[in-house]
Amino acid sequence: MLQRFSPLSFPRLHSNQFSKNISLTSAYFLSQYRDPSILQTEDHSDLFAGIYFWEDAPLGDQTEFPAEEQALLDWDILLQAIACGDLSGNELFRFCYEYSGPDEILIFRDMIGLVDEDFRFYLDNVPYLSQEGILPNGCEAVSATMLLQSSGFSISPEDFVRAYLPMEPVYLEWGCRYGPDPNQAYAGDPFSENGGWGCFAPVITEALNQCLKDPDQKAVNLTGLSLEQVFSEVVMKNNTPAAIWVTIDMQEISSMYQWQSYDHSTTYLYPVNQHCMVLIGRDAEHYYLCDPYESNGVVRYPIEQVEQSYLAMGSQCVALLHEDLSITPAS
Repeated sequence: MLQRFSPLSFPRLHSNQFSKNISLTSAYFLSQYRDPSILQTEDHSDLFAGIYFWEDAPLGDQTEFPAEEQALLDWDILLQAIACGDLSGNELFRFCYEYSGPDEILIFRDMIGLVDEDFRFYLDNVPYLSQEGILPNGCEAVSATMLLQSSGFSISPEDFVRAYLPMEPVYLEWGCRYGPDPNQAYAGDPFSENGGWGCFAPVITEALNQCLKDPDQKAVNLTGLSLEQVFSEVVMKNNTPAAIWVTIDMQEISSMYQWQSYDHSTTYLYPVNQHCMVLIGRDAEHYYLCDPYESNGVVRYPIEQVEQSYLAMGSQCVALLHEDLSITPAS
């Protein structure tokens, strides 16, 4: 299991022999682990008891029946709706997810007899962008640009960086590395192969809001939401992609960069393999993400693997939402 990072957990630190006052207050220490175990029961007939389809779907009589009869009736209606094409693709997955919850969605898939490609929620209108050859250390900016382009903005990752991304230098002096708070500015230069480190969700949120001109839409820092909340509340319910902070290939955090603030008062830790991707979908067992690294395209990883990587990076998330939409982390 990935561990949220602590100075004691990572003996291999990268070149800052005069570090002191290591800050543990950044956003990535706010998340709480959830129990990954999934409770299942032998009898799943109760999943379908009391299920009613939306009113405008021609799915038959909505008359209420006793629980056992209702379960059989709703199962028959569900199968008929699938066979007739009244319920398919994103609508089918959304319906089953909303009534079963994330822990039981696999049971729905197996009982219906569909493969993942036919039983998933997937945003196919998110333009994929690669950082390869343009921003070797700019995964955050490229992911932010994917959010913008999916909302109709015409802007390139390079222009987004030059016009909107706050950047501060990282440099060595007398054997000590100095740099900015990654919650306030991008550390280094994302155009550089070896001189770019990265930034966290508050920086991307501010940069996106500098770019947005629609008064009804804004970038929202959703740090603290569980990944399941991000999918269900942002991606599925609002058909909106979300940038999330994870690690390259969902691997464990193996080591940390560290640098000192310019005024020598604080030391910042930054995971060597930190990464940012765009969440666009889910099936019964996997999340789907646009991965800008090395032109990987759309990738999918097992749900638990993505959740652990997301937790290790502090449950950081940014999405473009309408101002009247409010999403708060679960208590």
